[in-house]
Amino acid sequence: MRLARLLTALTAVSLVVPLVLVALSLLYATREESRERAAEAASRALAVAAEDDARTEPALGVLEALAAHRTASTPEARNALLRQYLRYRDYDRVLSGVLGTVREFTTSANADVVLATSQLGRAVLYVGATSGRVRSARVPSTGQVLDVVVSTDGKRGAYVQADGKAAWFDVDTDAAGLLGPVHRLPAAPGSGVSRDPSVRPRDVGRRPCPRRARPGPPGVVEPGPWHARR
Repeated sequence: MRLARLLTALTAVSLVVPLVLVALSLLYATREESRERAAEAASRALAVAAEDDARTEPALGVLEALAAHRTASTPEARNALLRQYLRYRDYDRVLSGVLGTVREFTTSANADVVLATSQLGRAVLYVGATSGRVRSARVPSTGQVLDVVVSTDGKRGAYVQADGKAAWFDVDTDAAGLLGPVHRLPAAPGSGVSRDPSVRPRDVGRRPCPRRARPGPPGVVEPGPWHARR
């Protein structure tokens, strides 16, 4: 009797253990499949976001493309990463952080100081663009900024707003805020709400700045061909 009971118990155990192992394997496989699907969905979402942000936040777009590929190597992630590479492969640095699409920008003589304005009329100052760690700061204004200029030594910047009001400020690379107090100036001739659109404030009373940089891809501040490209 005891031998029969022992054999019965061993038989039951031999049947239950494989069933438990199979159930655990199926549960693990189901969880892994769910994780893979979630990772693929997140990767595709990051790839889409990378392409959307590339127009206004190029640096963020690159980071999102890298994150998409690391999350899951989906075709969308690989394509997004390839597009980012092809878009910026000829650039040593990409400056980001301008609110909206870059409208225009200007640099110092060595292009280490960059002042940019967006289509939304917001200005951003960058220092260390070519020599070290890049830092940026929003330039305070009371209206939409149309034109910007930086002195050749990079120690002073100025801008003209859409309403004709102009201002200048000192650039202090050692300060936390990067720029000193903003000094308001009288309205520039030929500017303001009723100004002639063919006459730009920067063309009144002075020659165009020879160091004004040329625009690169949308959302990209390219200091100039003499050092921005390899």
